[in-house]
Amino acid sequence: MSRKRVKFLLIFLFFVSAVFFNSNTDAEAYIPTKELTPELLRQLLLTPEKIAFYQEEMDAIVQRHRFNGNILLVIGGRVVYETSRGYAEIHNRTPNDMHTIFQLASVSKPFTAMGIAILKERQELSFDDNVIDYIPEFPYEDITIRQLLCHTSGLQNYIWLLDNHWVLPSFPNNEDLVRLFQRHTLPQNFLTGNRYLYSNTGYAFLASVIERVSGKTYAEFLDDNIFKPLQMHDTYVYDKELMDTLSNKALGHVRRGRSYVIYHDDNNDGIVGDKGIYSTVYDLFKWDRALYSDVLVSQQTIAELFQKQTTVNGDTINYGLGWRLPRVPYHNMVYHNGWWHGFRTTFRRYTHEKNTLIILNNTNTNIFSMIREIEDLIFEDHFLADLSTN
Repeated sequence: MSRKRVKFLLIFLFFVSAVFFNSNTDAEAYIPTKELTPELLRQLLLTPEKIAFYQEEMDAIVQRHRFNGNILLVIGGRVVYETSRGYAEIHNRTPNDMHTIFQLASVSKPFTAMGIAILKERQELSFDDNVIDYIPEFPYEDITIRQLLCHTSGLQNYIWLLDNHWVLPSFPNNEDLVRLFQRHTLPQNFLTGNRYLYSNTGYAFLASVIERVSGKTYAEFLDDNIFKPLQMHDTYVYDKELMDTLSNKALGHVRRGRSYVIYHDDNNDGIVGDKGIYSTVYDLFKWDRALYSDVLVSQQTIAELFQKQTTVNGDTINYGLGWRLPRVPYHNMVYHNGWWHGFRTTFRRYTHEKNTLIILNNTNTNIFSMIREIEDLIFEDHFLADLSTN
């Protein structure tokens, strides 16, 4: 965009915003001029023609990648594109729709972190408390809750323990995992806090912390304190019996040759906190909006969740408390990706302009090239991209 066009656009938007926010014949109801933020700028530019452009371009991207699943794109806080493609169950050709429930995989981790944050605001725990203060059987004395949240604990993957030591026919739960670690304590990958190493085990233990502190199951606590308050009526924590009753649940698939094979639940599915939440794009949009408010916790606490953490040596890592953060400033993005048993997911919030991208896929498809194309589309206007990084 040329400097002359940018100058004209700024002048035009100044007058539009002045009229939009100040026009009122009742002097007592006068509303002061609001700051022309990037979010408001986006809203002013969302003409029917611009929305039609987004929809046409998004359709082309989705078709080009032969996408199977659901997508929701939000610009300036407003949904500009939604689509449901392909099948929830390929062999029976059961179609996805916008209310289909997908396994979020590691996009569950921000919910676990929020559960811990809620308990922290109630002064029932602190991020820097030792885990052993709440789980006495925890075999690592010096690991803190914060280190579990930001993946600097050094804990090994729990799947090895389940594969080698779980012999019962029933699926284990998180309490079973605590007992397995007590009986078969695995050495840490490195000294506590020394470096970052992504750890699903840490988030399974965080779910156990929530259970021990609250006296409720992880599912009950999230339902009472997140899902119900936000009216996320199609969001659940994994329970084998419950999953079997859901008629609108997508199944995870993986390609084998020219066909797809369905992933079936196994012992690992019984462990939650690192994964295990099922939801829809609409419910995730409610979750997204809530994170701009104080309805769950204060904005001060949310800002702490979005802050890059450090090792004990002072090295900064690109992870907050339950959220991935880009290495370099990128439209104030906070996000998480997920990958489990045929599900590929992403939940990306570009908070400076209140843009959000939600992608839920159930055919094990690598979605990252599609994400890059969508991000190029969202920020194709260089003038707006410059604003979002200033």
